[in-house]
Amino acid sequence: MQILLCLPLVIKTKAGKTLELNPVVMSAKPSDDSATFLKFLKTEGDQIVISEKEAERCQRYMRDNKTEALSEDGVTAYTICGDMLVECLPDEIVEEEL
Repeated sequence: MQILLCLPLVIKTKAGKTLELNPVVMSAKPSDDSATFLKFLKTEGDQIVISEKEAERCQRYMRDNKTEALSEDGVTAYTICGDMLVECLPDEIVEEEL
């Protein structure tokens, strides 16, 4: 996984934890196809509850950086599903599209 080094998006989870998220470099948009999006989501992956406002901020940040995944550490990536950060697999989508 490759992350874009830029100013991180700082958000708070519902549990009160602060996350500094960076955009993950992606060559494809998994949301363009529902079957691809389901492959993009990690089965039984982590889920982090955030507020609706923070979810909107994440979505705007992802749009601005042309990605559908965010990562704090360059190892684990998340995407937005409703008011949650849901663990995802951006590397698998990139490999399928190449």
